[in-house]
Amino acid sequence: MGPALALVAAAAAWIVADRRAGHPGGGLWWWSGIAALAIALLSPIDRVAEDLMCVHMVQHLLLGLVAPLLVVRARPMRVLSHLAEPSVRRRWSRRTARLAHAPAVAPVVVVAHVGAWAAWHVPRLYDVAVAHDAIHVFEHLSLFVTGLALWAVAWPAGPVRRSGLAGVLSVFFAASGTGAVAALLVISDQARYATDPATLHAWGLTRLQDQQLAGAIMWVPGGFVYLAAGVVLFATWLARRPSRQPDLSGATVVVGN
Repeated sequence: MGPALALVAAAAAWIVADRRAGHPGGGLWWWSGIAALAIALLSPIDRVAEDLMCVHMVQHLLLGLVAPLLVVRARPMRVLSHLAEPSVRRRWSRRTARLAHAPAVAPVVVVAHVGAWAAWHVPRLYDVAVAHDAIHVFEHLSLFVTGLALWAVAWPAGPVRRSGLAGVLSVFFAASGTGAVAALLVISDQARYATDPATLHAWGLTRLQDQQLAGAIMWVPGGFVYLAAGVVLFATWLARRPSRQPDLSGATVVVGN
């Protein structure tokens, strides 16, 4: 019931804040993010993820990449800040402005994002998280929060966004780091996770095949999310760069013989 209550609370908070803010937009992105979280946490994916690592990886992609990107695209603080008093909103604005000018923010966020993905796919930590509900919740929270942080820094409308090129580079290095983790799962010739062979056999998989399929899901669909976002960010950065061509609108052109 915990995830369901959290999602209901998030939905209720948005409805109240959206009315106070005067419906500034972003609702479609917000509700898409809530839907992605609901699919990850409340659908059969959550149950099957306990048995199959490859399905667990789908859940991680929804929690750590897709849902955070959709939520950040909604520009949630523009709406949710209206739940607080104006003085609190002003303090929040000043703090995010200071973060936006801190040069170490983007590298720290990228390291945290890649570190969370790498740590929770260390076999021992992964197995412990699957076996203990409290640790499993913390695993999901860390993936979601570091995903939010990455997109908040990289996306042009993020609350602590960097310059356009820095956002593109943040996504590139995050994709490279998580891609390396995925590659290790794919190329491994030994099953390293404590999945139940009998359960896997019922699904027509061996432990090694399940592990390699999980790596492939992390590598290809996960990589596509990074790639699509990176392309949009790069195109946005190019479009916003000032033109280097001289302005001839008011110039007088003299043609000599």
